[in-house]
Amino acid sequence: MARNWETYSGKTALVIDDEVLMKRLIKHLLTEMGFSKVLTAEDGAEGLKVLETNADVDIVICDLEMPLIGGLEFLGMLRSSSSVHDPQVPVLVATGHSEERHLHRAVKLGINGFVVKPLSYKSLESRIYYALTHDQIAPDQLSKALAHPTVPTPIAMIRETEQAAKKAR
Repeated sequence: MARNWETYSGKTALVIDDEVLMKRLIKHLLTEMGFSKVLTAEDGAEGLKVLETNADVDIVICDLEMPLIGGLEFLGMLRSSSSVHDPQVPVLVATGHSEERHLHRAVKLGINGFVVKPLSYKSLESRIYYALTHDQIAPDQLSKALAHPTVPTPIAMIRETEQAAKKAR
């Protein structure tokens, strides 16, 4: 369900991705959604610096694979940091990987959601809304999703996306 621009008005997002085009696309989509401010970083190290100097970040959208400090390392450092303003800021992982081991690690480190690349406005917006309105994903939630793939969960959605991509080939 698309929300109106006021849903995100006054909110700030941080996009951490080493791919210039992906970062530009996500920034554009966030602006279209109504985010008032979109900050960017090239990798996890730069993302941590941004979070140390900006107290107003409402959500972080982070790639998993980046040079220097990747997404998983970033998550571990963020959640245990005493120098960022809010170490529990909601994090949405944007990844090209749908491997369950990556998702398990990310969930254990504390994510509020994830979206599989390539992104669409609809998928990104719905995951951002979920991440901003729900607690971090609990490891048992991920296990339930794996045990019951018919439940409309992120894992089920990933499997559907993979199957559709295979059929399209």
